[in-house]
Amino acid sequence: MQADRDGLAQILNKIHNEREMERQRQAALEAARIAEQKRQAEAAAEAERAKRRRIEEETKETERFDRGIYIKFNLHESDYVQQNFGKTVTSMATGGTATVMLYEDGDWMYTAGLPKLLHNKLKCRAKHHPSPVYVAVGSEDRYCIKFSNGKSEWVGCDDLTDELNSSPSNKVKSVAFGASYDSYFVVYTNGGYAYQSIPSALAKLVDQRNRTDLSCVSLGPDGEYYVSAKNGRAWWGGMHADNLSIARKVQDRIKFMDFGDYDSFF
Repeated sequence: MQADRDGLAQILNKIHNEREMERQRQAALEAARIAEQKRQAEAAAEAERAKRRRIEEETKETERFDRGIYIKFNLHESDYVQQNFGKTVTSMATGGTATVMLYEDGDWMYTAGLPKLLHNKLKCRAKHHPSPVYVAVGSEDRYCIKFSNGKSEWVGCDDLTDELNSSPSNKVKSVAFGASYDSYFVVYTNGGYAYQSIPSALAKLVDQRNRTDLSCVSLGPDGEYYVSAKNGRAWWGGMHADNLSIARKVQDRIKFMDFGDYDSFF
């Protein structure tokens, strides 16, 4: 009888061991299945992240091309401007003898002669503050600057202030300052515009076209102007002969122009 009990115990122990081995095998298979699912999910997520990065980079490169990645200019402190210009410049302006650039990473650069209030606003701005995303500069300490939080600040004539206060700042595409303190041109994101005391040739151009399709306008201190439409067409005038010659050489690739004192421009 003892032998029978020992034999039964061995059989039961064998069954137990086999079941335990099967349980461990199934557990290992389940762990492998879960690990493979996790690996596939991580691979899919990484592929999606890579796709988004590629799309973002392609979008960024398109935006850079649309802004312009090369520069022709006749500016004060030209060597310094050349050293600091690159494809990451998001907004650039000249006025008086000063030039200012804003960059994709929220940084900025400027040369001597900025309007005092604008200079102080950039110089004293902490990195954790909203970054500047658009800037325009004119003579007589006029300027307009827009920040990433949608807020804008400017110095200009009362009529310009009334115009800008009448529309949300995120609807303003560009602001230009002309020869006199009362001269300005505002372009809105919908292609509409408002202006005062601008060169007669520019007023005639926009009035004859009578279209709300403008992309940007810039003005200079001596009657210079540049205007572009959303379809890519552009017009300019009032420029010194030497600067016109520079512009003609690259006329099919011009994305933007701006003008400063003493026939400076880019």
